[in-house]
Amino acid sequence: MANLTYIDLSNNRFSGPLPQSLSNATALALLSFSNNLFTGALPSAWAVLTHLVTFKPSYNSLNGSVPEIFSGMTSLASLYLNNNQFAAPLPQSLRNLSSLTYINPSYNSFNGSVPEIFGGMTSLKSLYLGNNQFSGLLSQSLKNATSLTYLSLTNNLFTEALPSAWIVLTKAYIDTQTQTIAR
Repeated sequence: MANLTYIDLSNNRFSGPLPQSLSNATALALLSFSNNLFTGALPSAWAVLTHLVTFKPSYNSLNGSVPEIFSGMTSLASLYLNNNQFAAPLPQSLRNLSSLTYINPSYNSFNGSVPEIFGGMTSLKSLYLGNNQFSGLLSQSLKNATSLTYLSLTNNLFTEALPSAWIVLTKAYIDTQTQTIAR
């Protein structure tokens, strides 16, 4: 299993916890198991999957916090965490993902403030933060994500309007539809 580079288990009715044994597939570039019935947490043992380019555990019933597994995944370009039941702040290990172009943690219960780390991701093109429980002030640092073309902030609990510093994001479509900004 060490030489396996591609696993796509999407669109089945697989259920139960995710197998720790996938950590033996250390050459994986793509791991997708979206649209299944998996439950529980993402295994911490998967931190050794450092060659991942695409990681897609979306549309399951995964829950809890996302473990700090991303530190060594420096080639990761696409991360789909959407449509699960995650409930915690986003992991700080996302800061190491300099190749990330797409991240979608929408439709969960992620909370806390939007991490400053997204501002340092100069390759980031799409950031879907909608339909979570993010709150507080919006990060001024996001103005540095100059490759950003789509940003969804819908249905969260932010406490301010869009920062004026974001005016430099001239290529970005910023979706704030149905966003409630506390006054």
